[in-house]
Amino acid sequence: MRYLFSLLVFLPTLCVGQENLVPNPSFEEYTECPDGMGQLFKCQGWQNPTSSSPDYFNVCAPPLVFPPDTFPHFGIPENVFGSQTAASGVAYAGLYGAQLGNQETRDYIQIQLTEPLHFRVRYVVSFYVSLCEASRYAISALGAYLSEDAISSNDLLVLDAEPQVLPEPLESITDTVNWVLVTDTFKSMHGGERFITIGNFFSDAESDTTFVNPNAELGALHAYYYIDDVSVVALDSIPDGIEEQEELGFEIWPNPAKEVLMFKVEGSKWQADGMTVRVLDAVGREVLYEQTLKRVQGDGSIDISALPSGIYFLELTDEEGKRAVRKFIKE
Repeated sequence: MRYLFSLLVFLPTLCVGQENLVPNPSFEEYTECPDGMGQLFKCQGWQNPTSSSPDYFNVCAPPLVFPPDTFPHFGIPENVFGSQTAASGVAYAGLYGAQLGNQETRDYIQIQLTEPLHFRVRYVVSFYVSLCEASRYAISALGAYLSEDAISSNDLLVLDAEPQVLPEPLESITDTVNWVLVTDTFKSMHGGERFITIGNFFSDAESDTTFVNPNAELGALHAYYYIDDVSVVALDSIPDGIEEQEELGFEIWPNPAKEVLMFKVEGSKWQADGMTVRVLDAVGREVLYEQTLKRVQGDGSIDISALPSGIYFLELTDEEGKRAVRKFIKE
């Protein structure tokens, strides 16, 4: 499962105690301040893998000289496409997720990781997006693709790659106020992935296009997104193969959850006082432990209201020692 949710404030839950393999993850380091379109190349380490023109935004950008209202053209928070503070720091990137009807034109951003991914190690991959105010449309299909070699194209069209990280459910990302987290766990089955590429890898028809703003300045065909805080973090403290441990089958809901997480053990007559429950955070640390559980009409529940927003794992173990783990999101 993959997840998507909005945050009012950036919460660095996923990176606690672990190294982010994405250099310059929040686009802070630069060679020059942006003063025009298509200047992602001024952001250190980040590159444009196609002939399109992703943008770079930084508070250091000079004001727009004409027209004379002098708002920062590619600055933060105000810029040519709207107004948005950074998810963290003072910079972010921008790209066209779709230019509908314009031969499926796309922007992508790409960077080389600080080290290759390791075989059969699980990673949390995440990035934040926000729809710019000037967009008339929104899409759902912004994703991330991890590859051994840099992928590239000499045209402006959809890259031929299948992203491993996507929002789920695939609902159009329409929020222009908050930053929206797109995240998933990814296990490298070959090892050696060295590059991450972000953008829309789907056709217009597959991108779940949503009409959001009839007065948008970008016209009828555009869905433009800001991108910030890209992260690839190893979950080396969570045992390999955790998803395959199905000694004890159970289901959880709702997912994402805000205050209470419900669960039901499949085909079992377990007693509430005989079931051990642990909640692990994204780096495998125990954050909740309960042995006596509430039951609601035969189902179990656990109070997660005190947990910060982020990715967690719910582990159940019955009296016979059978166990299994499920991933969930705390909103």
